[in-house]
Amino acid sequence: MLRTAAIDSYYSKWAGYQDLTAVLESRRPDVVLADPQIIGLDMGRTIATVSGWNRETPVAIISIDQTPALMETAITAGASGYISLSVSDEEFIASLHLLAAGQVVATGPAVTTLADVAKVRMSAANEQPVLTGRETQIAELIASGLTNHDVANQLELSEGTVKVHIRNIFRKLGMSNRAELTGFALRSGLIT
Repeated sequence: MLRTAAIDSYYSKWAGYQDLTAVLESRRPDVVLADPQIIGLDMGRTIATVSGWNRETPVAIISIDQTPALMETAITAGASGYISLSVSDEEFIASLHLLAAGQVVATGPAVTTLADVAKVRMSAANEQPVLTGRETQIAELIASGLTNHDVANQLELSEGTVKVHIRNIFRKLGMSNRAELTGFALRSGLIT
């Protein structure tokens, strides 16, 4: 399937974290896929290993298991995606392209929107939000309909600083536009 889509792929049997680092260095992947069913695989450590090699390389969990608990564990550990093995070949390939482009991806019947994935990501084990206090302020203002200029004036920041915060908010929440942020803010109670 990946060859017919002109995607270079490499499959490796699990041998340990030192071998993972060596494979990452030799193959330089755009996306890393991890199956939580592999015995001895710790998702958090896998993601940390990949991030230690290159923070920009996304890790996606691939699994037939769509239980919310497993999905939440994967996203909370820092996975950029969760791909169900029950999706079509086309959806699987499209998901890989989106991940490589820096998007958060979630597929399968248990996931309805990317905002739901972002919501899961915000509920870390200790219930601390992913966003900083300033990012939360800016997210609320943006979701309320203010422009970058208005936010900058209200918080006494430069527009450039506001743009950087917005880019970080979108990255952390796995979103790409204000409409997604507004929908998420309404569903999560950030704004009413």
